[in-house]
Amino acid sequence: MLLTKRLKILRAKGIRYGIKRTMSKLMPYFLLSHRKLVMLPTEIMIEPTAACNLKCPLCSNPTLTRTKGIMTLEMFDTILHNLDAPIKEATIGLTGEPLVNPHTFKFIKKLNSRGIKCSMPTNGVLFDRFSMDEIFDSGLHHTNIAIDGATEETYLKYRIGGDFNRLVKNLKTLCDEKRRRKAEYPIITMQFLVMKTNEHEIGAIKKLAEEIKPDRLHLKSAALWTSLTHKDRKDLAKDWLPSQGEFSRYDGDLLITEPVAVCPFAYDNSVILWNGDIALCCYDFDGKYIFGNLLKEKFSDVYHKEKYYQIRRKVLDQTLDICRECDITSATKTGKYIYFNKKLEKESAV
Repeated sequence: MLLTKRLKILRAKGIRYGIKRTMSKLMPYFLLSHRKLVMLPTEIMIEPTAACNLKCPLCSNPTLTRTKGIMTLEMFDTILHNLDAPIKEATIGLTGEPLVNPHTFKFIKKLNSRGIKCSMPTNGVLFDRFSMDEIFDSGLHHTNIAIDGATEETYLKYRIGGDFNRLVKNLKTLCDEKRRRKAEYPIITMQFLVMKTNEHEIGAIKKLAEEIKPDRLHLKSAALWTSLTHKDRKDLAKDWLPSQGEFSRYDGDLLITEPVAVCPFAYDNSVILWNGDIALCCYDFDGKYIFGNLLKEKFSDVYHKEKYYQIRRKVLDQTLDICRECDITSATKTGKYIYFNKKLEKESAV
């Protein structure tokens, strides 16, 4: 089963990815002193904007100190021109809401034309700002839509500033349109972040998902981003962690039970902020560690800077402050999926 899964990943991402990922996992320190062996990443995160229309309690956005700007089409074109790496997959979004930017689907379409598979996490409230043609013609491969309540009252406890009825309508419209077009993509995931405030609605969200019929429902475990919310870890756990252990990524001491062996952002992934800055990782929301800017430099020049290698060593040693609080965990601890798309379920099981 494991071998079959590995072969599937290689077919999807290529031999180069397989070699690169194997080297970064098995000999990460060796690569620090043999830099000619370090390959450019095949995956990237691009932030269309740092602005958001909601104020969720466990999110970094409400306490963000950097400017919450929006990437323009001109900026994106320059960034794409300077992105001289063999990127195969891109996540569109970081701390802001991607749909706040009116150009997001134009960005996705341009990336898709270069053979880059795009995924987009979103709170989904602003989907109706875009036409169905714009969404489906962009080539978006996957969208993860957060709906953390099966009722308006519960939803608003976490998605502060959201609109439950508008979100549900957007979800239904998107899923109905996908079926009408008989489209394979985007894969539509309804995400339900399981917390103390909503765990009593797990049954209700399953029923709602059965009515809407996305490709799948993700019952996801929550992360306690202590430094980003400026709150004590124990207080956050008391307020938000569910009583059901299967939906928690923490042990009794609030430590990650299955941390990743080697951080993928050491060698295999990078983050581009809305202003072109190249940041360290998906946890560096405030852009504390910046290595260069794609409005001024080629990505390959930035990626091999001495400063980047110095920080990579600290990432591997987990001596950076953000590394010590990082809540990235193995796939088995991020929750579970319930599939409504049988073909996708079968493919995911391989």
